[in-house]
Amino acid sequence: MRRGTTKRLARLTRLIGASAVVAIATTALVLGGPAAVAKSKHATKPTVAKAKVAGVGAVLVDSDGKTLYTLTNGGTAVDCTGQCANFWPPLMVTAGTTPKGGKGVKGLGVSATDQVTVKGLPVYRFMGDAKAGQASGEGISSFGGVWHVVKASGTSTSTKQKSTPSSSYGY
Repeated sequence: MRRGTTKRLARLTRLIGASAVVAIATTALVLGGPAAVAKSKHATKPTVAKAKVAGVGAVLVDSDGKTLYTLTNGGTAVDCTGQCANFWPPLMVTAGTTPKGGKGVKGLGVSATDQVTVKGLPVYRFMGDAKAGQASGEGISSFGGVWHVVKASGTSTSTKQKSTPSSSYGY
């Protein structure tokens, strides 16, 4: 190569390299870098808060106000995976983070799979709760256990079981 061509090629390589660094940095900020997270409207919301729900009283809810549930069989947690998780989505946190509790919320933890727990029991939402303030999953018997709302005190309710039609949310 001629000497002038080599200098121009080196200058072009430096320019492309600098542009790539700027593009990568910009993409990181837009897609969720530290600055984007700090400005997120959900950054200050607690992961779990307290709310009153008609018919069940004071319960724990997610950051969108959706009622939280546990699945147990005789007081022992039952895993909700596969098809179950489609109807009862688990409340998750980003890997390596700790769930943030609202005022008076205690007993929060996180499982090895980054699922939020309350007093050691994994918590879920119910797809049958169309909006905040509903608890239509309370007492449903499906997927190997009974679903109960998580009371604001951190315990599940113990109401009468109701069966789920086989065409609906059961297995």
